[in-house]
Amino acid sequence: MIPVPLAPALHVPGTRLSHQRRPHLRAPSSPRPTTRPTVDVRRDLHAHDLALSIEQQLLALVDRGAFDDRVRFGDGAAGIVWALAHVGAQVPASTADHLAGLVAHGPSSDVGLVTGLSGAALALDGAGRHVEAGRAWRQVEAAPMGRLNATVADGLAGVGLALLERTPVPDAAALLARIDAVTRALVHRLTTRTHRPSRPGILHGGSGPALYLLHAYDLTHDPSLLPVIERALRDDLLLLGWSPTGPGRPLQRLPLGGIATGISGIAMVLHEAARYLDQPWLAAARDDLADACTSHIADAGVTRRAVAALMALEYIRPAVDRRGDPALERLRTVPHAAPNRAASESVPVITAVTALLASHYAHSSVPARVAFFW
Repeated sequence: MIPVPLAPALHVPGTRLSHQRRPHLRAPSSPRPTTRPTVDVRRDLHAHDLALSIEQQLLALVDRGAFDDRVRFGDGAAGIVWALAHVGAQVPASTADHLAGLVAHGPSSDVGLVTGLSGAALALDGAGRHVEAGRAWRQVEAAPMGRLNATVADGLAGVGLALLERTPVPDAAALLARIDAVTRALVHRLTTRTHRPSRPGILHGGSGPALYLLHAYDLTHDPSLLPVIERALRDDLLLLGWSPTGPGRPLQRLPLGGIATGISGIAMVLHEAARYLDQPWLAAARDDLADACTSHIADAGVTRRAVAALMALEYIRPAVDRRGDPALERLRTVPHAAPNRAASESVPVITAVTALLASHYAHSSVPARVAFFW
């Protein structure tokens, strides 16, 4: 992604709310399957061909119904369908029908992005099932915001991010009004300190609300949002044990996982916050976390952590700044064909989905965006 100057977002009925917005997070659940399907990853493939191979295997899985019947956005049917649509794959009609059935017969009380209906609605829209998606969106809009926590996982920040990603947009004015209401409710949660994260990261920590509020600031230019964003990010850095000086540096805790749960996602949010907040510690923390991301792929195969590191480094550091960096060049052709590894390996579907989204972003022939970011 090439950083661009910030400008007021454009609101066009029938399209995503803002085409400034530039892949990865999780929605009503059913029992976990007894066996999990896997995807074969060839280590001798260039990243572009690897992405095509993963896409074809995922399409084959969903075409025969051999995928997770949980609707969850990050590790279930909704996430797989949405990811395929995001990279431009044609989701089979039978798969779209199956997902619509799962959502229709699932619980309606959870409207979260990762765990509930807002993530399911995004996936249904991605699969072209706009009527069913509209029903899910109406349930999301009817949910009392006072009952939602602040998180991306199942709270206000996640619902807000889902609303920003919604496409097509049938009524831009109504959507903006809902986003404004979500923003006010989230700010109240954060400023009254009723949201006290116990772990850092986008899903459950302060980085997720900060990410959403950065988008809200992009839309409204309301300066009162900036100190709330700053406090949320400081909360995550405190949980990491990071401070600009003193014993908190270097990092004392490095949470594993993907963009949603690990330091890679926090680094990406810090990168965006540094565009809005004139605080030197933001860039310093971002750079420290980005450096730590490189250690996540020092000898990694295809893991969520390694692929998340690739995504974060591609997002944060322009290609010209990375030229000649052997670690990053190796990442750009993940998975690395290390001599002590087999020519291929079977990886969980969610890991394959993450690799597909990262490859799409890093190697797309047209400018790509990271969903929920820019």
